[in-house]
Amino acid sequence: MGGSATTGLVAPALGPDRKPVYASKCEASPDRNACPWGTQTTSKAAYDQWYRTLDGVNMAYQVKFIFEPTGGATTTFESEYFFPLDAGGFGISGTGNDNKPHNFGFTTELHTKFMYTGGEKFTFIGDDDLWVFVNGKLALDLGGLHSQENGTVDMDAMSGPLGLTKGNAYNLELFHAERHTTASRFRVDTNFMFVNCGTIIP
Repeated sequence: MGGSATTGLVAPALGPDRKPVYASKCEASPDRNACPWGTQTTSKAAYDQWYRTLDGVNMAYQVKFIFEPTGGATTTFESEYFFPLDAGGFGISGTGNDNKPHNFGFTTELHTKFMYTGGEKFTFIGDDDLWVFVNGKLALDLGGLHSQENGTVDMDAMSGPLGLTKGNAYNLELFHAERHTTASRFRVDTNFMFVNCGTIIP
């Protein structure tokens, strides 16, 4: 398990199917300059199964994220023990730091839209891999096997690279993977005005 995030495991733009494009150089015996925490992935073929439903390989489940007001315009989704598939999927795969059995082998995918009016921010705290795309472009890269990390996307500061214009609605797409058996924290803080409740992309 790495000490912190490994960037560059995915390309800087989503593919035409609105899924991350594999770009990892951190496979077996990687260059430590590019991959300071060692091997992070195995192959493009394996990675491409993470967010695509394939019979006999993975199963898709719908999970709801309820954002609660936490002060001012900020709303939060937080789970200290984020294990949405303990009662599903391929079953229990390890014991967490809460001393309870859990299903650790899962990915999370979110496709929604927000209205950009100025001042919007999006913060994630958790583990393991986490990629956030805004307007199809990589805005937050916390990839790799790591303990709790955090990052914030300031839409005003990144409006140029992300191609944002005030008064327009944009896609926000989040991809997460839980791969290590100790902890699974998932927290999002944002002041977004969401304009839909999410889209399912198989």
